[in-house]
Amino acid sequence: QGCTEDNVTAANGNDLQDSPRWTATITSNWRWPITDNLGMAVNLNYYWRDQVYYTETEDPHTRHPAYGIVNLNIGVGAIDESWGVSLFAKNLLDEHFVAAILAAPLANDDPAAYAQFATHNSRRVIGLGFEYRLDW
Repeated sequence: QGCTEDNVTAANGNDLQDSPRWTATITSNWRWPITDNLGMAVNLNYYWRDQVYYTETEDPHTRHPAYGIVNLNIGVGAIDESWGVSLFAKNLLDEHFVAAILAAPLANDDPAAYAQFATHNSRRVIGLGFEYRLDW
């Protein structure tokens, strides 16, 4: 598929592999005081990525559909930002995506097999963050 007699890939007109045509990020930050020394902050972030192919020949088995990810961070801390505590959620809606899809012809002796590689960001992560600034 997509190769000449000399085993050279002919990818004229195809997109570069793992290169979406479009990406978009929207971020909103809110901050407000609770007391004279204490403040609250909220950060909401949405990232969207267009479909990609993980091969230069645009093998349909390596196509990854477009997806979007929502991240949220809610925190409380000192107004002077010397310390803070936050609750964060990365990939809040648990949108599954992979970092690569590759042909794996030796897997299970199946010449048509493909392997998907996920990253730590491909599943929802919820946690607590602690921040303390040292002024030297």
